[in-house]
Amino acid sequence: MTGSNSTLNIQDAGNINNQGLVLDGGTLQAGGSGLYLGNGVTVTGNGGTFDTNGVGSNLAGGISGAGGFGVTSSTGSGALTLSVDSTYTGATTVSGGALLNIQDAGGISSAGLVLNNGTLQAGGALSLSNSVTLASAEAHSTRTGTTPACRATSRAREPWSRPVRAP
Repeated sequence: MTGSNSTLNIQDAGNINNQGLVLDGGTLQAGGSGLYLGNGVTVTGNGGTFDTNGVGSNLAGGISGAGGFGVTSSTGSGALTLSVDSTYTGATTVSGGALLNIQDAGGISSAGLVLNNGTLQAGGALSLSNSVTLASAEAHSTRTGTTPACRATSRAREPWSRPVRAP
């Protein structure tokens, strides 16, 4: 799918062939009650975006390619789960009230993470080598399980960016 203004709404992953999907600046939007996509998604140098559309979805085939990947929600506060490691090389942006759920740091690129009114949730202990930018009044990072959630709130007038260090 090509073009920064292109949006493809998918109601059923069976409508995508087993070759996977290429995002070349476009947006893949979940339809219906959510989307489970077992195929891989490739992002070109122009990047790609997943719009949760206010529902929960899962990309189980991983993300690869030379571009960045964004997660947003045009309606409500939907969630996207990346259940396997990804190899794309661009930055990761979570915005528009969306939640990105990863199992470990391999779920996202190490090129940088931008939380712009978005939430990153990890299924276990998480150690990132990425730089993290809080680009909105509120950005969240949570962990499932028994450890309480961590919330980072930026009060600065300009975006805040610092490397994340392991304890």
